[in-house]
Amino acid sequence: MSETIVYAARPGWSVVAARLWRRMRAARVSLIAAGCAFYATLALFPGLSVLISLYGLMFNPVSVVPQLRVLRDVLPPATWVLISERVHALVAHQHGHLQIGVWIGTAVALWSASTGTKSLLSAIDDIHGGGDRGFVRFQLMGLAMTLGATLAAVMALALLVALPHALGWLGVPASMRSVVNALSLVVLVLFVYGSIAALFRFGPAPRPGPQPRLLPGVIAATFLWLLASVLFSIYVNALGRFDITYGPLAAIAGAMLWFWMASYVVLLGAELNAALTERT
Repeated sequence: MSETIVYAARPGWSVVAARLWRRMRAARVSLIAAGCAFYATLALFPGLSVLISLYGLMFNPVSVVPQLRVLRDVLPPATWVLISERVHALVAHQHGHLQIGVWIGTAVALWSASTGTKSLLSAIDDIHGGGDRGFVRFQLMGLAMTLGATLAAVMALALLVALPHALGWLGVPASMRSVVNALSLVVLVLFVYGSIAALFRFGPAPRPGPQPRLLPGVIAATFLWLLASVLFSIYVNALGRFDITYGPLAAIAGAMLWFWMASYVVLLGAELNAALTERT
């Protein structure tokens, strides 16, 4: 009898899927993802400025250029060219210039770059029912998470810079560059996984009752992000000609569409966690 009661209290995955679909329609996830994509596009170049500035304080900023090429496989071509040109412009500054203006420039850029993070935090909090967190605490959390993600990106890039030297010191032949490329993709996936996990962990405001689930939505969002990014890149390279449709705005349109897709799968993962929390 106890097993029957437990089974009745825990409906199957078909019920969870139906509940997830109803939640996403009611919450207008697509519209919320569009707002997050807008803020993320505004925060793109300030975020790159923060990343290059912090990286330049600890390492040679020129070494960041080849390591960012891992994004070429998951970004639309026009968007990749736009980001690549901006990165080259940032690393063209002398190292001393990065040190002189890093405090004021990084603070302003960090505040601007955190708008994308805070929009996702607000959306995830609303998905789980909202809560009272306070304006100052919310702003500080958005800044802290943006800075943490930037520092994690700096450490990941440093690892990819040091790896080729380590392979050379160990006598690994240069023909095994595929190992480095594979590791670059692994580091990218781990970075995305950690960022989504942090959003799901700290996004919802504290509230009484069952705490939101974490792992299922993080795994689903990371997998869907990687799959959708690869498929989107293939589509743009094979069929979609953003430069013909949007002209000089092709890079911005491609970036916003990619950010919308990324925001959508992240919010889908949050909705999945909320549906599973309701299930229990």
